[in-house]
Amino acid sequence: MKLTKSIYTQAITCLKTLWRDKYKNKSQSPTNKTTQTRLETGKQVGALACQLFPNGRKIEYSSQEQMAMIDIFKIMPDGLEIYEVVCCSS
Repeated sequence: MKLTKSIYTQAITCLKTLWRDKYKNKSQSPTNKTTQTRLETGKQVGALACQLFPNGRKIEYSSQEQMAMIDIFKIMPDGLEIYEVVCCSS
């Protein structure tokens, strides 16, 4: 199991998440209702992030490893600004 950005941010919120994702039963359906809701929420958060940076360029990823990169970076006169898009649910 590779430690992706998503797994890391989930583990910060709940340490059991990291253990569960590493040792969970491989036969579980990856598209259960909770997973599907998380994916849909992620798409909505991504769309909102794109609205915040209308002159940006969206990069499509072909693997989960690529998704662990920086979410948004902005070139500024004095350097780079780096943003992490995080979806928090209550």
